[in-house]
Amino acid sequence: SKDLRVLKFGFFGDAVLEPKSALKRQVLALVHKIVANAPVAYRIPYTTVVIKEAREMAPKTNGLHAPKHVLIFGLGEYTGGEGWIENPEGKKAPPVWNNSSLNGHVHDIHHQLLRMNTQKLHGVFPAVGRRFSIALFHREEALKNATHMESLREYEFPFDNLHAISSATSSHVDNSITAADYWEYSGNLFIRHHRQPRCALFTP
Repeated sequence: SKDLRVLKFGFFGDAVLEPKSALKRQVLALVHKIVANAPVAYRIPYTTVVIKEAREMAPKTNGLHAPKHVLIFGLGEYTGGEGWIENPEGKKAPPVWNNSSLNGHVHDIHHQLLRMNTQKLHGVFPAVGRRFSIALFHREEALKNATHMESLREYEFPFDNLHAISSATSSHVDNSITAADYWEYSGNLFIRHHRQPRCALFTP
């Protein structure tokens, strides 16, 4: 529905955006459940959730003041729509972006979680079908206001009970950010080598 094309929950600017309708509360609860059931390394504390219907995103960075590490995944019935993160050791970017100078790694984020550094150049390949991009991140400013924290607790944002888990798994997270799958052509076959720890949300 049009009501789901762009959703924002949690802390933004100087306020907490609450899920006003029953449908939006169900969507937010589903996001919380997905992260809560993920492997420990993906259970990041977060104060903010953004859901957008998006089939493609040209490479961009989020700026120095944006949250550095973000948890992302894609939902929907679609093909393509892989995530791309700049890396000098990666492969050349596809011709779809008309920039042969870009090198990076490709990540399958369809129903799979990925922790990434958004201060690196990143994008999303074109997708066919209906694709929703979900991003979760943590804003320390939200914890400086008791009213904001109360609202976040009311909607079960895991911002204050997962710091120890996140800190304890920082080495795993760093590996998941820099490691990547890669493709190799052998004979008449393309072979995909899986190097990145991943979490499948659904059985295909």
